[in-house]
Amino acid sequence: MVLPIENPTRSYWIEAAESPLRNFRSSNKLPEETDYTANSPKEPAITLLEARDICGSATGRNGGQLRPHVYSRYPLWCERFGPGGAMELIVHEMAHLSAFENLCAEESITEEVCLKFGETFDAAMTDEAWTRLKGALEAMRKDQGDDNDIVKACRIINDAHEAEEFTQMKGALAAVVHPTGQM
Repeated sequence: MVLPIENPTRSYWIEAAESPLRNFRSSNKLPEETDYTANSPKEPAITLLEARDICGSATGRNGGQLRPHVYSRYPLWCERFGPGGAMELIVHEMAHLSAFENLCAEESITEEVCLKFGETFDAAMTDEAWTRLKGALEAMRKDQGDDNDIVKACRIINDAHEAEEFTQMKGALAAVVHPTGQM
């Protein structure tokens, strides 16, 4: 398969959006040099490459997910950076939820971009997957304590029937539920 495909499924939230940035291209030739930070000492020259139109690629397909790694990467990050470093990364990812909320409020675009917050889940379809998912959350809980705000934001569904019902995934054995956002 060669990506992007020529006849992609159109996302209703992209098709309904009108923006002067859709399909915008300022030049036919890509610059040889470009700035990529907002902290440039001069007017930044930014090149944005998109397979289709603005938000028509991964963000368009996924509905603008704001899905921090609330617990799942904790064991890996602990190995690399220690428990404190792992939590710094998780806190940084979680901060994106409030950062987007603040940005949308400041710009008065919360309703326009359909910013919503809620819960998402990681479902275990095998015992091995459940051992890994539950183990990651338990490791974080052990190191950080039950009173940690991020630990408290996660919950476990141990019952297979309840997991199937909550996730709407037939055969789900269990799940870890945690905060998320969507635009």
